[in-house]
Amino acid sequence: MEIKEKIDQVFTEVFENVGFIFADRVEAKDIEETDKEDFIIAYITLKGEVAGDVIVMMELSIASEFTANMMGLDFDEVPEEEFINDATKELSNILCGNIASKVFGKEKDFDISIPIVNQVSKKEMHELIEDNTSIFYSVDERPLIINYKFK
Repeated sequence: MEIKEKIDQVFTEVFENVGFIFADRVEAKDIEETDKEDFIIAYITLKGEVAGDVIVMMELSIASEFTANMMGLDFDEVPEEEFINDATKELSNILCGNIASKVFGKEKDFDISIPIVNQVSKKEMHELIEDNTSIFYSVDERPLIINYKFK
């Protein structure tokens, strides 16, 4: 199984089981068509026998929905920004650990950095769209990108 397929499998399981959200894998061209501008991005780094970076970028509304589902909030309740950032960090942490184990095996030793979360612009999203190590998803026609760089 190719790296992108392994990452896709991990992402799908984590997003569905932790956030109760279903995402469809799409092509870069499908993401480029969005006209939304509010995105959140999480950066996390692996060090050790496995080294590299994993980036998760999504429309802010997806992060808000993920957070609300994780927290067990009602459909109409909107989580505070601090909770959205924390849940996005936790998502990236879970994804990074599971991706590293799936891609490189559970016997490899690695450390995971503390995730960094920021809001970003549509322009920054397009830089990831052009990267050939990005994987693209749509959540109810809202964009989500996973990007990886392993050394």
